[in-house]
Amino acid sequence: MMLAHVSDPHVGPVGNVGEAAVHGARGLTLKQRLALSNWHRRRRHLLRAEIAAATAADIVAAAPDHIAVTGDLANAGLPAEFDGAAAWLEALDPGFRNAETAKLSIIPGNHDAMARGTWEVGAARLGLEKQSYPWCRRLGPIALIGLSSAVPTLPLLATGRLGAEQIDTAAKLLATAGAEGLCRVVLVHHPPGETTLWRRALTDRKAFCRMLSEVGAELVLYGHNHRSEETRIGAAQILALGAPSASAAPGPRLEPAGWFGIEISGKPGVWEANVTLRRLSQGGRFETAWTRTHSL
Repeated sequence: MMLAHVSDPHVGPVGNVGEAAVHGARGLTLKQRLALSNWHRRRRHLLRAEIAAATAADIVAAAPDHIAVTGDLANAGLPAEFDGAAAWLEALDPGFRNAETAKLSIIPGNHDAMARGTWEVGAARLGLEKQSYPWCRRLGPIALIGLSSAVPTLPLLATGRLGAEQIDTAAKLLATAGAEGLCRVVLVHHPPGETTLWRRALTDRKAFCRMLSEVGAELVLYGHNHRSEETRIGAAQILALGAPSASAAPGPRLEPAGWFGIEISGKPGVWEANVTLRRLSQGGRFETAWTRTHSL
């Protein structure tokens, strides 16, 4: 099975800060206003809509069996941003809102939950309002387990948290899928390893990783850091892949936009992943940066 992993498109607001506020974003929090200011001052030059569109086109051309989107669809959590995110998701899969047949699985990131209630509004606009976390979706021999680490935080913080209840429920889902002999792929926005600063980290990372080591999983997919990463988690050495931003422009400050193509094969106990990183080149085309094979 071919699984595509893409993250952090950061669909931004239209126009200036005042126009963004008019478009359904009255009563913004301080954190949202800071995010909007940062977007118009800096981020809109680094994270660009036309690049996110090119990333989607490259994924569609590869014809994956399923696409995992690990959060940060929006920038400041504005309703209009989620409308733009919906258009981007439709480019990946026109039927993504149909839970039964969608080729997309989506979890939120911290920018989607920028303030209290922003993800609830966004989820409704994306047709995901009935989705609770964690969830489990079976795709042939693969079990996708999606968690939400997206919680509102104070200004200048981008931390995430799963909470004991979500970790405990995920453990039960993973145990059941493992007993059925499925290849278990976990989706979470924040990095489960020590790959980011404390103010951007998953605050209950240790409890999450301890659960993964005890119960087992074959693969963890995450975003948030805007760079491609390969790490191993805990004593079980579970493979974790972090995807770059889907909209990052080539330049000295950010890794350019990219996505992972993950071909999973094998059988219980001997799963294998052939991982390819597709990356935007300086010439504006997507190219294969590398391909590596991992035992899961």
